[in-house]
Amino acid sequence: MDERLKGLKKAMQTTTFKDLSFTEQHKQAVQQQVSTELALTELLALLTTPKTGIALTETLHQKGVTAIQLNEGLVYTLLHEAELKGYLEGYWSACEKYYQLTKKGLKVVQKQQAKQVKRVPWAARLQEMAIHE
Repeated sequence: MDERLKGLKKAMQTTTFKDLSFTEQHKQAVQQQVSTELALTELLALLTTPKTGIALTETLHQKGVTAIQLNEGLVYTLLHEAELKGYLEGYWSACEKYYQLTKKGLKVVQKQQAKQVKRVPWAARLQEMAIHE
């Protein structure tokens, strides 16, 4: 564990936080929120070209995004929230609603991808590069 985190954990045990405990329900809610945020990031990353909600749901299922597998309706909730935040825009064509990234959404995706690149170990990154050549 990182030294800074060890210090933080120790400090939390000797301060106000020492009496704080979380219920299993609260832990699950936090985990669900993290899963939802990851699902949103995955969702936005898939919108390099316009896609329908159904196509996005199928792709997320194939990628194994657990938040979506547990609740398919979450895709449409995430799409609606992303639309309200200005990350994507939707339009109707042939009785289906298509979604596409806006410039703001593209920036969010690029920022998230930059974070992930920093986390990927060098060996895995080199292996991925070899596969794509």
